[in-house]
Amino acid sequence: MQPNSVVTAAATLAVLCSLGCHAVTTLPADRSTVLPLRERAALTDRWLDDRLDTLLPAVMRREGIDMWILAAREYNDDPVLATMLPASWLSSVRRRTIVLFFDRGE
Repeated sequence: MQPNSVVTAAATLAVLCSLGCHAVTTLPADRSTVLPLRERAALTDRWLDDRLDTLLPAVMRREGIDMWILAAREYNDDPVLATMLPASWLSSVRRRTIVLFFDRGE
């Protein structure tokens, strides 16, 4: 894979993973209601689970990416990192965070 195509594939992967989930989710009948913080976090985590289980592997296979390493240094988070971690996580301030995604070939 050429360096330019790796950057393009990584950018495509990041954009698609940050998009909303395509799964049907139960929302309150009154859409003007703001969910309490814990319920909002649970909903966000369900969306994340769906993206990581379905969308991410499909995009990685389509783009020919076997492994993706997402690293954040202290006080210097990768902007994509926030979209790939549970809602209850804080930023990676004062720690190094490394997330590894790989295709098992299934």
